[in-house]
Amino acid sequence: MPQTGLKVGLIGLGAMGRNLALNMSHHGISVIGYDPSPVEGCLPKGTLVGSSASVPLLLTNPRIIFLMVPAGEAVDQQIQALFPHLQSGDILVDCGNSHFKDTRRRSPPLTQQGIHYVGLGVSGGAEGARGGPSMMADFCPEALSEVLTLIVARDKEATCLATFGGSGAGHFVKMIHNGIEYAEMQMIAETVHLLRYNAFLTVMQISDLLEKWNEGVLGSYLLEITAKILRVKENGMPFIDLIVDEAEQKGTGYWALEAAMALGVSVPSLAAAVDARALSSMSQLRSHLRRSAITPVPLSIDLQDVHDALLASKVCAYAQGFSVLAAAKSTIWPNLEVSEAARVWQQGSIIRSTLLKTVQQAFLRTPGLQSLLLEHIISTLLAKTMPGLRKVVVAAQFSGLPVPALASALGYFDAVTAPRLWADLVQAQRDYFGQHGFKRIDKEGVQHGPWGENP
Repeated sequence: MPQTGLKVGLIGLGAMGRNLALNMSHHGISVIGYDPSPVEGCLPKGTLVGSSASVPLLLTNPRIIFLMVPAGEAVDQQIQALFPHLQSGDILVDCGNSHFKDTRRRSPPLTQQGIHYVGLGVSGGAEGARGGPSMMADFCPEALSEVLTLIVARDKEATCLATFGGSGAGHFVKMIHNGIEYAEMQMIAETVHLLRYNAFLTVMQISDLLEKWNEGVLGSYLLEITAKILRVKENGMPFIDLIVDEAEQKGTGYWALEAAMALGVSVPSLAAAVDARALSSMSQLRSHLRRSAITPVPLSIDLQDVHDALLASKVCAYAQGFSVLAAAKSTIWPNLEVSEAARVWQQGSIIRSTLLKTVQQAFLRTPGLQSLLLEHIISTLLAKTMPGLRKVVVAAQFSGLPVPALASALGYFDAVTAPRLWADLVQAQRDYFGQHGFKRIDKEGVQHGPWGENP
């Protein structure tokens, strides 16, 4: 193991923290660790101490302390415990899934004391933390950069580490990553469901098909692990069938929806994925309403159409997520480079995929691009694959198979490409009952309808 002479503190030694510590140790970085509820072996290599206050005492300047604790109150508690022992020039790094607004709230009092408070989005799960995650930082002091450069994921050209322009930006970018992650996971799950209960493929046949698809434009980490999951058996039956079909969530997907709504960006596929998890957890209602069997009508799907449907819906989910980043750049963080998000997600992150290179190039070719759908290569890809998505959604609905994320992608595409929407009537309704006013195509300013004159 190389010795770099670097020494850092790490608070929070759960699965992510423990694997991040192993990653650091592997690269010759000494770790001083603390966990509020330590378990045996939580710090295989390094020095385990008994309190937060002890961590900075064992470090040398510039002192770098990583927080890998659950978002929310736990972060505030650790900052409070550390604050009396920190000094100007220290670097405190929040590596958890903190809400970006919390990061912006915590930063000023620390900054006033000369303490660098860095929000650092970390993607890759426990495996990524151990082998090299994707990292999204608010900013990166030189001493911190020296550490992160050693432990971050790498692609052929550079490290998968980027800064995004200021307090809260790193956690914001990670939050949108997770929103896209929710959508892609749901779309893959719906696709597998269709292949089982409409195309009537076995899980092994589906695994073979996904492995084949993973070699092309659909290639991604999530598709790769899905193929592996489907191969696992227990007592001769697919292990997937032993798992209760109720999905949990920790909040970042919902936060992404909140942020998108606040910025006025439509993200129906991300919303459908979050909603699908909530719906799946309604076990009692589902039990009462459950049909005795799914009896598809004779409307089968073509496997190429299913491939195209997954690809088209994934592009729409990307378009929605990256539009939120573009809106954040124009309103909150002018130095947030959207192309950098696509770059650092290409290795180490949960949503790493072949398609992200195309996304990165689109934003590099057209600085200020507000939507991927406006980019020629992307629009050409959708023109080719959207018919497949349309056929698959129709077939699923005729078969009584729920595909909320796939259907939301189709609805999104149809809405943003329609020559005229239904919003004219919505505006008329709002004006009729609330006199909210509307714009006319032939007059300037806010107008009202002659509702009382035409009963």
